[in-house]
This record gives sequence, structure tokens and C-alpha cells, in this order.
Amino acid sequence: LIILDGIDEAPELRCMIETFLAENLARNGHRFVATTRPEAVRSGLYRHRFVVLDLAPYAEDQQRAVLSRQIRGQNQDFVTHLFNYIHGLREMDRLYAEVESDAGTLLQIESFDTTVLPNGYYDPGGRQVSALGRPIESVKDLREIAQFVKTAY
Repeated sequence: LIILDGIDEAPELRCMIETFLAENLARNGHRFVATTRPEAVRSGLYRHRFVVLDLAPYAEDQQRAVLSRQIRGQNQDFVTHLFNYIHGLREMDRLYAEVESDAGTLLQIESFDTTVLPNGYYDPGGRQVSALGRPIESVKDLREIAQFVKTAY
């Protein structure tokens, strides 16, 4: 039994690997298990000759456990902050879906942009700022933010 895990993690080789699996290994009677993300599967290649299984997603407690093991005690607060962020995103998605059916409300929400001045230009004061309080204007600023995040977490 040959096990190939994460063939989608080598995108430049994925097609070659899939073709090799389907046209060589399978055709010659070899048995294998290949894992990949669903969106990376060329279903036409597998539909008739292979068994394709979808795994159930991890429950949140399983996700937390995997992430905690991966960072091995390094700032477990990061895991808490990450999941709080995810919960916030889910709540925003829920609220958006709630108003999505009301086109008037949706248009009102989406058109509310305080960074656009009456003349149609953007207000420079409305730009995003880094954790250091300076406007984000260049790749250098993004690198500075990345460095700040690395040291904070």
C-alpha cells in the first residue's frame, strides 16, 4: 500500500503525480491512498476507477488540540485569539446573511464608507495603520508588521 499525503501541497507537480498514480500505479494493480484538499481534485480522472472519500471536518476542540500541539506551548494565547477571531468572522457572516435578503439595508451598509471625501477622493487619514500607529504605505511597512507579529506571537 502506497500512501501519498497532501499531493495538493506541491501544485507544480500535482498534475504529474496524479497522472502517474492513475496511468501507472493503478493500471499496474498497485494500491494507494492519496490525500488532498477537495478543490484540488480532478474528479474526471478519478470518477470511474477510484473510490473518493470526503473526510468530516474537525470539530473545534479537535482543531484547537492540533494547533496547540503544532505550536508546542509557544504562546497558547495565540490559539485563543485565533479562535476568537474565527468566531467573530462567523458572527459577521451570520449577520451579513441576515441582511442579505434586504437589498435596501445591504446597499446602505455596503455604501457606508467614511474614507471617501465629498470630492470622491479617499481621505488619507482613513488609511490602515500599523500596530505602531503609522500609515501602511509600502512593502517595508508590511514587513515591519510581519516582524512585529512574529515577535508578539
